[in-house]
Amino acid sequence: MGSVSVVLLAYNSVSKLGTRFIGRVVESVLTQTYPWLDLIVVDNGSSDSTYEVFRDVCIAYDNCHVLRLPRNYGYTGGNNRGAIFVMSRKPEYLFFMNDDVILLGSNVIDVLVKALEADDSLGAVQPLIINRDGTVNCGFEVGLSSIPKMSSSGKGIFFISGAALMTRAELFRETGMFDEDFFLYVDDVDFYGD
Repeated sequence: MGSVSVVLLAYNSVSKLGTRFIGRVVESVLTQTYPWLDLIVVDNGSSDSTYEVFRDVCIAYDNCHVLRLPRNYGYTGGNNRGAIFVMSRKPEYLFFMNDDVILLGSNVIDVLVKALEADDSLGAVQPLIINRDGTVNCGFEVGLSSIPKMSSSGKGIFFISGAALMTRAELFRETGMFDEDFFLYVDDVDFYGD
């Protein structure tokens, strides 16, 4: 089993989620049972105390680091910079997650790695995503306004959500990473479509 670098993209997380929630997010990653894991928090140009709060939470862990970006590069640019930062460690897998995601089981990373290792044809996988109200996030549907809206229809998903996405690091690099022409929305669909 190969190492996993978790890239957690954060933007004004303290203002959106509160300090306590940030501690829960970090703890949910760093208490995973998977033994070869590190966490890089990418502060994507926050204007509040997000960088300082993540830094203070991460200081208790050897495998947690915080990267502070000078401005908001969007979902794609922030995650790409985090991936570039961790590539020197040569992880086999990258797990991208948003700042509002808590891993509910201690074996989430282990299950995802096992799925990728069991099937070489898989390029990316995601855990089951449960919304705050308890419904299952089945991906997104595009409405009349062309803005994606969450679906809980249970019809299945047609792409892997960037909210929590694991991929092979080499594949991510070879496909050119996330396309930074997409600042927000459909960026994960574009990656999956490669």
